[in-house]
Amino acid sequence: MEILPDIEDIRLLENHTYDTLKTGCKECGFKQIIFQAAISVERENKVFFLSVECPACDAEYKEIMAMRDIND
Repeated sequence: MEILPDIEDIRLLENHTYDTLKTGCKECGFKQIIFQAAISVERENKVFFLSVECPACDAEYKEIMAMRDIND
C-alpha cells in the first residue's frame, strides 16, 4: 500500500522548516543552512525529519521534527 503525504503532513513540514530557517544552525546560528525535509514511513508511523548541513561550521545533523500515526 502506497502512503502519500496529506495536507497535514505538508503543513507540518512547512511550519517546522520555517522555524528551522529562522533559527539557523544549531551549532553556530548561521542562517544560510542547507537542508532536506523528508517523511519516513515506518510501520504505524510517519517520521518527519530534516537533514541539515551548515557551510559556516561544517556541522551535519538530522533533526526529528515530529511523528504521526499513519491513520491520523
